[in-house]
Amino acid sequence: MKNWKELKPHKLNQFPAMQDWEFEELKKSINKGYDEDSPIVVYIEDNGNKAIIDGANRHRACLETNMIPIIREFYGTYKEAMKFILRSNIRRNLNAGQKAAVVLDMDEVINELVEAAKVRECSGVKIESDPGTPVYQGRTREAVAEIAGVGQQTVAQTKKVKEVDPELYEYVKEGRISAKSAYNQIQDKIISADRNLDIQRTAKLILKQAVSQALENQKDELYELALETVTEAYDEGVREFEFELKLTKI
Repeated sequence: MKNWKELKPHKLNQFPAMQDWEFEELKKSINKGYDEDSPIVVYIEDNGNKAIIDGANRHRACLETNMIPIIREFYGTYKEAMKFILRSNIRRNLNAGQKAAVVLDMDEVINELVEAAKVRECSGVKIESDPGTPVYQGRTREAVAEIAGVGQQTVAQTKKVKEVDPELYEYVKEGRISAKSAYNQIQDKIISADRNLDIQRTAKLILKQAVSQALENQKDELYELALETVTEAYDEGVREFEFELKLTKI
């Protein structure tokens, strides 16, 4: 593939980067000769975009060691690419929280890609549909757990950490802290966040009721005004009729 040096990792690949010592070992291995059984896999999207979905560390190592890698192209839907990435990287030594975080972030990226495709479609740019791309607001906890191969409780804890403390969530992704430990650390923040959410929901409900009542009041006022106008017009018409009737008798 021409211009392979300019390739970048695809946004779908949310797996954490290698530790420095692991990368140095990889460079030593590649410097001895590139393993043909470990190609760099490049996802070719329908719109022509090309990015690495497997082998980003090998790609960087080749750049630093001046080795020419083996490139393999991948074609398919976002969902198929996601499955390939998970299948290719599941062999890595990741804990349960990291796996859950990877799938959660992949879901987020897929939603972004779907929305971007919708924008392009609305702007008149012809795109091919992706029947394998889930159009949703987010997977259920059960679905994420199944894809990541972890428990639903781990998914729930990881997701809550992501929502409440993004910085601590990055530590979970890096494997520096487990999802459970991170979740336990932010209990106060979780309680505060839930309380704020309840307040927001209550405020929205009160506002909705107030707007509804204001509209009802406005309807009543408009009805009264209309009735008053019709009554006045009727009375005026009666007076004019009576006046004309008197004129005819004169």
